[in-house]
Amino acid sequence: MLFPYKRKGKMGLALSSGAAHGLAHIGVLKVMEKNGINFDYICGSSVGAIIGALWAEGYTSGEIYQIAKRMNWKKIVKITIPKRGFFSIEGLEKIIKEYIPHNRFGGLKKKFGCVATSLKSEKPIYFTEGDLAKKIAASCAIPVIFKPIQINGEYCIDGGFIENTPATLARTLGADSVVGVRLNKHYQFTTKPDSIIKILLQTIKIMSPSEKFSKYIDRGDVVINPKIREIDYDGLDRIDKLVELGKQAAQQKIKNINGKFLLKKDR
Repeated sequence: MLFPYKRKGKMGLALSSGAAHGLAHIGVLKVMEKNGINFDYICGSSVGAIIGALWAEGYTSGEIYQIAKRMNWKKIVKITIPKRGFFSIEGLEKIIKEYIPHNRFGGLKKKFGCVATSLKSEKPIYFTEGDLAKKIAASCAIPVIFKPIQINGEYCIDGGFIENTPATLARTLGADSVVGVRLNKHYQFTTKPDSIIKILLQTIKIMSPSEKFSKYIDRGDVVINPKIREIDYDGLDRIDKLVELGKQAAQQKIKNINGKFLLKKDR
């Protein structure tokens, strides 16, 4: 029999934050597509929210790769007087609307959610409906670099501070089992701290495993860990290498994913 397996329940995919490292998600998606692995729920934090939303809209990994290659990253940010942050993230909202014109969670082809962090409550905020671009921007709003995004009276910052890999959100949406993609496990800060972005993102990495946030650490039933060791968080020019690292890590976990999500059919 060509397909002797059936699925065990609903499947979720959780894509973590990680700035430029998030381009490795594209490689993971390539492997999922090649192996015919489909997900009922797609969730993302920060850069994972951008890539996850595009995939949920129906763009292929190859198309997302081309979008990333064409993207003028300087247009994402707008320099402002540094009152709450050095940059506005309005440009990102415009880009999301360009590629997902309906700008609605409910208009996506797959169920999608993203996570931000509340400055007030210090807890994750889950977004699953409403203005898609604004809520993805909130999920990406690295503090100090970007101004917080105000949504429903809450000032929101980057989701990676509290829920780096949003497996819990995927389960909340209805996933029985979750594949998580964690980007910062293998990264070592070996370069000079010569930019505010590098320093802040390394600070997030240090804080994420802390006891304070431990109750929010659910990275999934199968976790893919691309071995990103020496590429900086702002290494957008290393897209091909990052995609390849994502592919390698995902391919190593295909048997684990099949074992977790597939059940052999009765003859």
